[in-house]
Amino acid sequence: MLPKAVEYFKKAIEFGKENQFESILIDIRENGGGELSVFGDIADILLPKGEMFYAMDRHGNKNNVITSDEECLNIPYCVLVNGLSASASEAFAGALRDMANAK
Repeated sequence: MLPKAVEYFKKAIEFGKENQFESILIDIRENGGGELSVFGDIADILLPKGEMFYAMDRHGNKNNVITSDEECLNIPYCVLVNGLSASASEAFAGALRDMANAK
């Protein structure tokens, strides 16, 4: 079963496609984090193939590698963040900025 956030996001994307949306505004202000798996599932819908996130231990080894497949939406993104956006929501915003040139 998908987490509710992923399920709701997929429904919102389908609604947007049905109504010929041209861009996406994502508000993660005051989002204190969440699960990396949810971040990965949602970001995978939006981003092209590549490594979206990883953590590195003190020995330089990558952990928690999250990748995206080739399927993605090719529209502009804007992500709203503030000082209370943290953890997985920060990783999400960074991946969108780095991989999709989100504003």
